[in-house]
Amino acid sequence: MWSIMDNNAPLVVAEVYSHLIRGSEPDSTQAVYALYHAVRCLHEQLEELGQPSFLSWVPFIHVGM
Repeated sequence: MWSIMDNNAPLVVAEVYSHLIRGSEPDSTQAVYALYHAVRCLHEQLEELGQPSFLSWVPFIHVGM
């Protein structure tokens, strides 16, 4: 696997878990959507900062069903 940037990981984790814990209980069936949303947020933030690096957001992947 690829390395991730220390500054990016907390953002992605926070976004993933905030998406998974929307209701009263966590919904693991939404994991892929949560990760997609989190990586999209990271990508947008990096573009706003003028740092749209492919290698900053591409290492975040979902493996599973």
